Amino acid sequence: MKFVCIECDEPMTFAGAGELNEGSLPVSFRCPACEWGFTMLTNPQETQMVRSLGVKIGGATVPPAPMEMMRTFLSGTAPHPPVSSETTTGEGAGKCPFAAVVKEAAEKP
Repeated sequence: MKFVCIECDEPMTFAGAGELNEGSLPVSFRCPACEWGFTMLTNPQETQMVRSLGVKIGGATVPPAPMEMMRTFLSGTAPHPPVSSETTTGEGAGKCPFAAVVKEAAEKP
């Protein structure tokens, strides 16, 4: 998600996150062109969801590398649901045909 300044149509930049207060997290953004800014206050459920997904608040300081999400998943450093190894035919119809390959890669040390 990105925010755009209404005044000058420039993408807003992450200005910082405050301290947790009763489960809510304040996150501030500022326009680099006109210095207009705002602070968004997440509710406790949003804060918990973001943390459980391992999302980095504020975005990356460098452009993401190709396949960054997949590499993080395979390295085992990101939380992820169990992978099914069922096939796309018969009982497992509708499942990913590459699930077994991904599961093997995820289980390797």
